[in-house]
Amino acid sequence: MTTRTLIDELQSAAQQAQAKIASVQDAAALEAWRVEFLGRRGRLSQLMQRLGSLSPEERRVAGAEANRVTNWMKVEYSNTVPMGPSKDSSEDAS
Repeated sequence: MTTRTLIDELQSAAQQAQAKIASVQDAAALEAWRVEFLGRRGRLSQLMQRLGSLSPEERRVAGAEANRVTNWMKVEYSNTVPMGPSKDSSEDAS
């Protein structure tokens, strides 16, 4: 495997994640998205495991892209989480 191949796969995963998160309608769909892309057995985890097969120089380049994609997905996930009532607001009602 080459660095370019892994980077292309990471970018492809990011594009797929972006398309899927745009269609998320409820909390269950959002959780399914999180598991598919950010879960322990998710797409990113599988791609990051392949970093070990690269040389140290290639790993540095591909690892930087993996971190960028991971951080982007985490931001997208947290920005998409449905806002429910907080615990504090239910205590104020008493």
